[in-house]
Amino acid sequence: GNVTVPPDVFNIGDVVVVHNTSGTANSLLRGAGVTFFWLNGVDGTRTLGPRCVCSLICVGANQFAVTGLGVS
Repeated sequence: GNVTVPPDVFNIGDVVVVHNTSGTANSLLRGAGVTFFWLNGVDGTRTLGPRCVCSLICVGANQFAVTGLGVS
């Protein structure tokens, strides 16, 4: 299913790896006040493709860089 990153849980430098084990795409959702940086610093909810893996790297208070195969 979908994964929600909650606020005020992770510290700068923490890395969370997410593996979508399902055969369908799922959403990476942001809890209140959480920011996801992606290409060119664009913020927003991300989609993780079927059977794909991504990393969420905490780069600031409630701020994450999102990278990985199958992320859109």
